[in-house]
Amino acid sequence: QQTPATLSARFIGQPSREAEDILLSPTSPQPSLGTFSEQKELDWSISSAATAPLVASAREAPSTPQRDSGMSSLDPRYVFMQLYGQIFGFLGDANGPVLLPQDEGIERAIKVLDHLPTVNTHKIGLIYVRKGQETENEILGNSWGSSRYCHFLNGLGSLVRLSDCQSPDVYLGGLHRTGEDGEFTCLWKDGVTQVVFHVATLMGEQTTSVTSKKLHIGNNFVTIVYNDSGETYSGDVIVSRLNAVDIIITPLDMNSNEAIVRFREGSAVVGIADLGPYLVSDESLPVLARQLALVSDLACLTYHEQVHG
Repeated sequence: QQTPATLSARFIGQPSREAEDILLSPTSPQPSLGTFSEQKELDWSISSAATAPLVASAREAPSTPQRDSGMSSLDPRYVFMQLYGQIFGFLGDANGPVLLPQDEGIERAIKVLDHLPTVNTHKIGLIYVRKGQETENEILGNSWGSSRYCHFLNGLGSLVRLSDCQSPDVYLGGLHRTGEDGEFTCLWKDGVTQVVFHVATLMGEQTTSVTSKKLHIGNNFVTIVYNDSGETYSGDVIVSRLNAVDIIITPLDMNSNEAIVRFREGSAVVGIADLGPYLVSDESLPVLARQLALVSDLACLTYHEQVHG
């Protein structure tokens, strides 16, 4: 009797006719190996030791895609056998892959995989406090800010039109693309992270929009508060059980700012001390605020996962 390990050992390199009969399905033809040579690099997340012969054969294949009967296609089951033999075969069947049960729960979980983001995602609230404003409706009703606030917002991320963000790969944190939450928003990303800022001043100024603004900002763990009021900001102005961290920015003279990270009492996150104050210039403020917001949101997400699962 041939075990998966012996089969994979025999099938390393260009698969034989016997291997093709066992592992390749002629009823579902796939692109031949020649099509892979058009890629700049073979972006396979499998063991290079197990696939070195396959990579070599792919590179030697002609650059023009060729059609055949489908028998020379690279079948996913063949790749699995390579992985099984190289990684798990020597450990024995007890430590090998386990076949998933064919039930409704497993099928539903597999379908959800296509909708999960491939990067870390964060949503951060941003509000502007003008002089003399003390209530939630006044603060959330702002649709503009000072020139220094606009400079800060420009450095925080990229201003994008919501209607242009139709790709599912763009994380919007629940913002509607059809105008209910304003026309623009602020996004920032790198290779592994996407951040959307729920900016109150970009969500319109109508009285009816205050509820919509709080729906988004009130459901974030972290809120950046640009306090241009000249008074001390009270953290309980925006009432929400989920808001746990306020990053309070107070503009000072000489193009400098004070930044404080304040964890709210009675919030969903407890046992974490406040940070700051930090004295930072206008030029460096967006980077500092973004990093403080990301670290704070990550701490809240970790705490929430450990406590609530």
